[in-house]
Amino acid sequence: MAVYKIIGTFGNSFSNSDQINLFVNSGTIVPSTTTKFQLEQGIFVTVNSGVTITAYTSNGTCANISDAVDVPNTPVPEPTEEFDCNTTNLNLTINNGTEGDNVTGTAYLPDGSLGTITGFSPSFYSTSVTTYRAFITIPSGYSNTGDGEQVIGCDGTATVTPITSSHLYYTYEACDGSSDVDVLLESAPFSSIERRIDYSTSKYYTYSGDAGTSANSNPIKSLDLISGTGCPPLPTYYYIAVRECTDYNSNGALEDRVVRSLTDITGWSHVLIPRYSGDTGAVYEKYGSLNQSSLATAYEDGTFDLPSVDLDNTASSNGITVASLEKTTCP
Repeated sequence: MAVYKIIGTFGNSFSNSDQINLFVNSGTIVPSTTTKFQLEQGIFVTVNSGVTITAYTSNGTCANISDAVDVPNTPVPEPTEEFDCNTTNLNLTINNGTEGDNVTGTAYLPDGSLGTITGFSPSFYSTSVTTYRAFITIPSGYSNTGDGEQVIGCDGTATVTPITSSHLYYTYEACDGSSDVDVLLESAPFSSIERRIDYSTSKYYTYSGDAGTSANSNPIKSLDLISGTGCPPLPTYYYIAVRECTDYNSNGALEDRVVRSLTDITGWSHVLIPRYSGDTGAVYEKYGSLNQSSLATAYEDGTFDLPSVDLDNTASSNGITVASLEKTTCP
């Protein structure tokens, strides 16, 4: 067996936390699971020379998408240099900003390309803070690429311009019933039912009241104003709990998960959840007696053995209909 480096390329619909399972047509592969984020940066795998590696997503919006690559007969040398804040020619800049605005900055990598900053701490400019930490994605070509660290935190300084105003913080209520948030604005919301969105979580919020010149105990968020007022109508999903017909993950147990669809699937006895394009063998059987409310909670919380699955997204990503996922027996 030999060590090879593999790198994945993904579309915008994938999330960094999407789980990627790896298979080979001969022998074994180590590791056999990774994430979209790690594979996009590049990971080292141990396999036999000349095999075909197949990767597919097992959860998320783009679940059950797969692709394959043939392994050459000559392994790629593993890098020895570690990427850290002292890496030569790593150039981090924290931009100056205005109190309450989102912190911004840039990180240029040693090869001159613009690196990826996943976030800052703190995330908002404050007149009492001069040092801000940027979380920089570890690029490919380093010994700690894709080893679970994923990012490193490096510090930089910025000058913050204060805002003087009589009423800056406003409280917004989450449409899904989760925690309220406080939003720092330069002017009052235009409407008592103004609608905003947090694009990082796809959650909607509506204005619910003033919080004053300082925030309440609610988390401070930066929300984008969008068209419409009030909370948008929520789609009606149907949920069932299902269990593997066969030990597909070869871990000695029949594992369970929650699936949902805009189609009424509550009468289904079995469901196909393809692991890759064209898969017809991964059939699950319905089990349990939880009500729809409990299943909806379990779907969001991920309390079952396996990640929850949206059958509408699964069918769409495989170019098939939701109805074709209904089965009547285990294979």
